Amino acid sequence: VSYDHEFYPGKLKLIADPPAVLYFKGTFPRLNDRLAIGVVGTRKMTEYGKTIAYKIAYELGGADVVVVSGMALGIDAVAACAAIAAKGKTIAVLGCGIDVEYPLENMQLKQRILSSKGAVITQFFPTEEPKASNFPIRNKLLSALSHCTAVIEAPLGSGALLTASYANAQGKK
Repeated sequence: VSYDHEFYPGKLKLIADPPAVLYFKGTFPRLNDRLAIGVVGTRKMTEYGKTIAYKIAYELGGADVVVVSGMALGIDAVAACAAIAAKGKTIAVLGCGIDVEYPLENMQLKQRILSSKGAVITQFFPTEEPKASNFPIRNKLLSALSHCTAVIEAPLGSGALLTASYANAQGKK
């Protein structure tokens, strides 16, 4: 989906240096017509965090809100699973190319997202391997796609808090 395509999310056009192209698999939701909320958090969640993440994402998915996460282990994966269980839509934003299987532990989740008419998206070239410098870029994209971001259990210096920082800088809650 190129910058000038009708499906290109309008929210992305409002940030500094929006990606020229988004690569995706699945059913790309028309985000210009839908409420989207980011749900992110730690990979090392507590049972309480897992329960809260599931409840929030399930309720959002059931209310026809698109749940946006990073498909990381932990809270991100729980949020995507909950949205799917509620028969809602979810988008996973990757920090690597669309054709790269990462994280390997979530490849079954990736297939569930695709089969539930959700989408997996990235701004990285399809075969680009994950690297540390990609994830802050992914987090900025995730927050830009969302109207607001819910952070559930995040240690200092984490990617989830960086996502919240991006959301704040973009004028979002």
